[in-house]
Amino acid sequence: MEQTQGTQQTPRKRRISKRNRVKRRIRRRLILFVLLVCGVWILANNIRSEPESEVQEIVVEIPLVYEFNNDGFETGSGVRQSFARFNGQERRFVYLTFDDGPSEFLPQILDILRAYDVQATFFMIGNTFASPETHDIVRRVIAEGHYIGVHSMTHSYRRLYTQGYAVQEMIEAQRLLGEIIGFRPRLVRFPYGSEAGLTEAMRDEAYAAGLRMWDWTVDSEDWLHPDDPDKVLEITLEQIHGNREVILFHEMEVTIIVLPALIEHLQARGYEIRAYREERHFVLNHFNDDRF
Repeated sequence: MEQTQGTQQTPRKRRISKRNRVKRRIRRRLILFVLLVCGVWILANNIRSEPESEVQEIVVEIPLVYEFNNDGFETGSGVRQSFARFNGQERRFVYLTFDDGPSEFLPQILDILRAYDVQATFFMIGNTFASPETHDIVRRVIAEGHYIGVHSMTHSYRRLYTQGYAVQEMIEAQRLLGEIIGFRPRLVRFPYGSEAGLTEAMRDEAYAAGLRMWDWTVDSEDWLHPDDPDKVLEITLEQIHGNREVILFHEMEVTIIVLPALIEHLQARGYEIRAYREERHFVLNHFNDDRF
């Protein structure tokens, strides 16, 4: 009998020991799970509690919010323009702009831009693109990702500023361009720059018409040195210092000569070359009128 009892106690002890080991493993896993949950909770709270100044070291926002008069256009609540850091560096942008087209030089300009895979912004004259012969090249500009703004109908100082038809001509050019490309662009550039002849009353009229206005930050002076591409390139590069530059060119032969070297210089200095987009609009006029 004693031997029988002894043989019965041994498996019972083993069963108890096995259950204890299982219980200990379960407890250890529960403890690890609780510690993991606590760690995640603490980390999440630390991230939320970081001061705003540390976040702004990653993204630098320019607090410019624009409200536009939208008569005759799709409405929008406004636009915020910001510069983002990439790999620890602020992104730097250049906008190449070309006035007074469409011209005989436009196809070559487009070929160069396509070769470098960059987009640009063109300000065109209504009386020129009114000709059906220009419509294919105008549509090519849009098809290749560029932007077209209007540059009045006549480019006549007397008619625009002395006689006061500046805004009316912009509206007419917008309408005409819209018939060619399928939409009415909002951005305009007043001939000779906004300070050349726009009165306060004209600016009020332009705002009421829903126009957005751009001048430039860099004048290439290609119009002043049409036979000296080296001079044009030198003048242009010495003005480029900021994180966002808008360069004024014209559709001229000297511009075609300068353009490849300029693009290569800009890219080597870390600039991204982009076209204007209405959803990324920012104020750029010589009056610093933030309505535009």
